[in-house]
Order: sequence, then structure tokens, then C-alpha cells
Amino acid sequence: MLRHCHPRQVCPAPRWLSYLVLRVGEGLRSGRAARVHFSAQRRRGSGSGGVKRPGAKQRRTPRRSPRGSVPWRLIAVACVLAMAAWFWRPRGSGDATVSLWLQRARSFVGETRTPSITITFPEGNSLSTMAERLEAADICAADVFVRAALGTQVTVHGSTFVGAEGFLFPDTYQWRQGTSAARIVATMVANFERRTAAQVHALQRALPSVPDYLFGDSGAKSEAIAAAAVALNRVGKGAEPEGPTIPKELLWNWVTFASIVEKEAGAGELARVAGVFANRLARLPFEPRRLQADATRVYAALLREHRSVRALAAPDAFDTYRHAGLTPAPIGNPGLDALEASLQPEVHAYLYFVRHPKRFSHVFSETFAEHRKAVAAWRASQAISP
Repeated sequence: MLRHCHPRQVCPAPRWLSYLVLRVGEGLRSGRAARVHFSAQRRRGSGSGGVKRPGAKQRRTPRRSPRGSVPWRLIAVACVLAMAAWFWRPRGSGDATVSLWLQRARSFVGETRTPSITITFPEGNSLSTMAERLEAADICAADVFVRAALGTQVTVHGSTFVGAEGFLFPDTYQWRQGTSAARIVATMVANFERRTAAQVHALQRALPSVPDYLFGDSGAKSEAIAAAAVALNRVGKGAEPEGPTIPKELLWNWVTFASIVEKEAGAGELARVAGVFANRLARLPFEPRRLQADATRVYAALLREHRSVRALAAPDAFDTYRHAGLTPAPIGNPGLDALEASLQPEVHAYLYFVRHPKRFSHVFSETFAEHRKAVAAWRASQAISP
């Protein structure tokens, strides 16, 4: 079985490499003995006592290897190639991605790789939930994955962030047992960037229609529109784009807003719930402009219980019942539908919603009086439920 070693440890060579080294040593010894034997024959000559007769042609002795000798030159070449493949393998995390011929060499001598493990992350999973699923599948330790996801810098669409939560795209992946946490994080972030490339491209061309609350303030929006116009002009002239494709703050707020929508919405309600939160942030009659999302209060409680999960902000800063605006960071990892709904929320006048008494959906209300009736109906259904 392929053994994984710490980057600072000396990884022992596999059996097939040790075998080749031993064989090339035998070949070198036998080859040297053969050269000594042939050299002695040439010095003695071919039966004339070493005296060359005038006018006679000297018969050359054919250089044949003794019976049972090893083709040491071929083994030496194979050994050099094998050693190069072994020591030039990808490092840094202990799990090497080897080429096809190297896998065949291992299988020839009895070494086989562990089978791939398929794992699926649903939309909206938080970092801690993903870590638990990875550990349950025996792919990576949960605490190691959390530290790798929060302690690394990730670059997404030209912008660099500290921490990967929000950019760990929920999808189906295949990894082997013992896969490094750094490789898992890099794979999921690269998948996020690839799957959202079309949305980012469209967003860059439609910055004037993006809501102000995704920029933080109107001044940042004006600067972003001007910078995007210059970038699009350069691309239109055939130049390579410079810097981020969209502003860093916009990308961060977009993912944060989508993570809250993903946590709160039921099946088929992403755009409608996004419209409710957009109304709470943008409409003047709703004061103070707090999202009042239950999922953010749950996430804040999780941070108080596991303080090592995130150190970017205090747990209370994620409670949108206490603080206006968006949370300081994403509270989960949204899927593609939630990201699209956050950019194109449903246009309506709803400001409130509560769980439906009988279905896995919500009852939406425009006024607080209507909302109180819906809440009373939900509480009554909970009281009589078995």
C-alpha cells in the first residue's frame, strides 16, 4: 500500500525501487567482472602468446556476456527513471499523484492504491459540518480540515481572502483515504471559481444594477463601476485583464448574502427569501435594517461553543438580530442556485416569513400584523403536534 509521509520526514522507498537498486548493483558487479575478463583475453591475444605476427590480421574476440549475467545497462537506466519518478512526485501534503506507468509498476510488485471514496456535500453546509462528513468518511480528520480551511489564503476570481468558508463549493467529490486537507480545500475552491465563472462575467457587465447593500456603500459602487468600465475597455482592445474581475468587497458580500439565503429558504423559495432580505436591507419603512435571520443566531451559538472554528470576528457579530446589515463572513457554503437568487431576488413587498404549519415551506407577509397571525398559527400547530 502506498504510504504517506510527513513533508519533513524521509519517506522510505517502495519495494519495487529497492528491488531495482539491488539488481543494478548486481549488474554493475557482473559487468565489471566481464570487462576484466575480456580485457585479459585481449592482452593475451588469440593463442599467439601476445606476439603479433607481421602481415597477419588480428582476430577480434567477440564481447559476449557470461551465461547468467545481468543486462546492467538496461537496469541502470530503469533505476534512474524510477528514482526520478519517485523523488519528483508531487509533495507538500504527503499524498502523491503518480503517473499511470508508476501505478502499474506498483501493482506489478503487489502495491495497490486505496479505492476512491465518493462524498457529497449538500448546499449550505457549514465548514464544521463538512469537516464532520470528511472524518466520518475516513478521508481527513475534522480538526485538520478546519485549520486548513481557515488558516489558508485562497484566491478567487482575482481576489485573495483569509479563510475558505463560503468558497467550498458544495458538490460530489472523490478522494482517497488520507487525502490532505490542503488538497481538499484547493479542489473545492477551484470548483467554486469554475462553476461561478459565468455569473462573475455577467456580474462584471451589470454592476449598475447590483443592489447597493452588496457593495457596502454607494461610493464603493461608483468606483467599482468606473474600474469595470476601464477593464472591459482593455479587454475589448485585446489586452489581458488586470486585477480582480469584480471588486473584492462585492464578491465577499455576495457569497455572504447567498449563504444566509441558502440557510433560510425552503425548496423552491430561494429567490423569494432573497427578496425578503433585500427588502429589509433596502426599504426605508423597515427600521432598523436587520436581517433577523434565525440561521445567523444559530451560527453565532456554534461559534461560542467552538471558538476555534473562526477567529475573523466575535460570535455576537454574526447575530443579525443584534446587528444591522450582513454578517462579517459567510455562515455556510452556498450552492449555485442560492448565488443566482442573491443576484436576482424576486421583486415583491414581503418583509416577513415564518414556517408553514403543515408544509416544509414558509408563509410570507407584507405587514407585521399579518406576520403575527402566521406565527400564532405555527405555534398552535406545534402545540397540538404529537
